[in-house]
Amino acid sequence: LIWEKIVTASKNESDIIVFPEMLGNPEMTNFITEKLKTLSDEERENIPSLIILPSFWEKKGNTVTIIDKFGKIVCRQSKQNPFRADLNGTGYLEGILSSLVVNIFHYEGIGRIAILICKDFLTTKYMEQLMRCFKLTLIIVPSFSTGSYDFRQSSDLCAHDDCNVVWINTCAALEKGKELNFENIGYVRKRISRTDDEAQMLCKMPICEGAFKGQCAHNCIYYETISGV
Repeated sequence: LIWEKIVTASKNESDIIVFPEMLGNPEMTNFITEKLKTLSDEERENIPSLIILPSFWEKKGNTVTIIDKFGKIVCRQSKQNPFRADLNGTGYLEGILSSLVVNIFHYEGIGRIAILICKDFLTTKYMEQLMRCFKLTLIIVPSFSTGSYDFRQSSDLCAHDDCNVVWINTCAALEKGKELNFENIGYVRKRISRTDDEAQMLCKMPICEGAFKGQCAHNCIYYETISGV
C-alpha cells in the first residue's frame, strides 16, 4: 500500500510525500528502499525527491525514516517527547528514549524543513524553540492521534513566524465517540502573503466516507502546493 501511494504521487509529479505516524515496520522500510534502487532512470524520474515513511516502534524509539528517490536513507528522525494519557484511570507514558537529535533539511523553493512527530509538535516550548532557532519554513507533523484541536492551535502559532505546517493523521487512530475529531485527518496550514486569498491559508484533508463504518477504502491521498512567501 505504501508503494502504491508513492507511485500515485509520482504520477502527480509530487516533490515530497508524507505518511502518518506508527503505520510502518522495518520490513516495509527495507522493501521500499530496495524497490527504489531497482527502478530505471525513466521509472524514477517523477518519484518524489523526499519520501517520509510512516514511523515504527523499535528499541524504545518511535522513528521516521526519510529516503530519497534513489532509495538512499537521508536520515532517521526520532520522536523526542513522549505521549502521555490517562487510560481508564491509569496513567500512560510512551516509553521512548529521546535521541536529542533533530534533523534540519533545506529544500529548494521551500527552505528549512523539520519533522516533528506528533507530541513533539504539541510540546509548544520545544516546537517554538526549534522553529525560531533554525528559522524553519516548513514543519511536517506525522501523527497517530485521536484529537485534532491542539494540532490546529499549534499550527496557528507557526503562521506568525512565517512557517508552514503539514499535519497528517490517520483514520486508524479513530475511536468510538471521537468521530468529530476526524472530520479531517490532516491540514496544511500555509503562511500566505497579504495579496493572497485567506481561503488558501488552511487546506483540509477530509476523511473518506466509509471510515466511520470501518470501511476505509485505503485510497486516500491529498495534494497541496507550498511556495515561498
